[in-house]
Amino acid sequence: MFRPPLKEPRKYPARLTWWLGWLALVPLAAPVAATAAACTALVSHFLCTRRPERYTGKTWIWSGLGLCILGLVLFFAEGLLFFSWKQDQLYAQNLAVSRFRLTRVAEALERYREEVGHYPEVSGIHRLRALLEPKFATDCPTRDGFEGSISAWSRPEGFRLEARSPLRKDGTEPAPLVAEGHFQPGPSPPPPPPPPVEEAPAVPSTSAAPRE
Repeated sequence: MFRPPLKEPRKYPARLTWWLGWLALVPLAAPVAATAAACTALVSHFLCTRRPERYTGKTWIWSGLGLCILGLVLFFAEGLLFFSWKQDQLYAQNLAVSRFRLTRVAEALERYREEVGHYPEVSGIHRLRALLEPKFATDCPTRDGFEGSISAWSRPEGFRLEARSPLRKDGTEPAPLVAEGHFQPGPSPPPPPPPPVEEAPAVPSTSAAPRE
């Protein structure tokens, strides 16, 4: 009796899981490839278990799943590194904004001094803003780059502006950003000398000479 030759078991579903595992090593494709590999692995394992004479390749399935796990670990590690880098970039950007806003307020105070002759005597950024706008500053900032309030103190001989930054990632507190100005008024000019006093002209004597 003639028997047809047995066909070699297929490895295609299992090999597909393996290739998807390699694709999961690509950072941007890791979530999609890992999900597809997991679905393919379930189907392949079911076929290899229920019909082993037609489907094989469990080693390919487990190898593909291992690659998927490695790809997901790399994906999340790169995501954490990228998130940390973005935090550092945002922190540096907010620091630059704080410096720029302190400079704007300081420049407005200098314009006030040039016109009035001294700095204003005021405490508090909102009171200072009401004094400087709109003549010396079109838009006087009141908050720094981290949305904190700017501390302002001004006296006729100087001023101090301060912006505090939040804690760094290591928990340390950075030094505050400071903008200062000092002005020493010059001595007052001496008073003009008094006008010269005019002496009265001498009056000739009219008394008669004594007679002999």
